[in-house]
Amino acid sequence: MTKRRSYDMPKKILLQVKEKGETYTNLSRKINTNYNTIKNWCVVLEGMKQIAVETTQKDKANGRPSYNVIITDLGRSSLKRMTEK
Repeated sequence: MTKRRSYDMPKKILLQVKEKGETYTNLSRKINTNYNTIKNWCVVLEGMKQIAVETTQKDKANGRPSYNVIITDLGRSSLKRMTEK
């Protein structure tokens, strides 16, 4: 199994949230990586204004805080440039 490149994770995160918002947990399951890795990359992407992270105080399913990741217009344009290559 090959090691993932550092530029693969932001692209995978942006591809997953392109259509609709996802939580950190759902992203970690879909991308098949650790929750903390997703959380750290989302902090980086949020700092670059690629995504927006919305905090929900109580999730409907389990009553715990939840973080919903949504792509921004800047994120859509950078994803378009990434996928054209």
